[in-house]
Amino acid sequence: MRNLICILDMAEEKANLYEKCKVEHYADWLLVSVEKKYRGRGLAQELYKRSVHLAKERGLPLIKCVFSSPYSRKAGANLGFEELSSFNFTDALDENGKKFLPNATPDQKVTLGVLTLKQECA
Repeated sequence: MRNLICILDMAEEKANLYEKCKVEHYADWLLVSVEKKYRGRGLAQELYKRSVHLAKERGLPLIKCVFSSPYSRKAGANLGFEELSSFNFTDALDENGKKFLPNATPDQKVTLGVLTLKQECA
């Protein structure tokens, strides 16, 4: 889990969210997962839709979400999330140059996306 948090930090740093979007607060979503036997039924999409509704009700200007699979990226894209940064797991190295996830394949990545609810990101 520590390695995953480091990778997420790398993606967030690359996105430079506060400077690009000029926000002081926002909803911060971290990974959605659906039990394998229930996948493909639109559950992640429904979770995202309900969460967007809640964020709007609370008056939040922006939602930041980390997507770690092609399925969650597709669900986010369907709701209008804009990709701000992406980081391949194979590129994630610790301070000694060792890969955090040595078994990762080049197509595996984490993507940081935003959905603007009140203002535009630059």
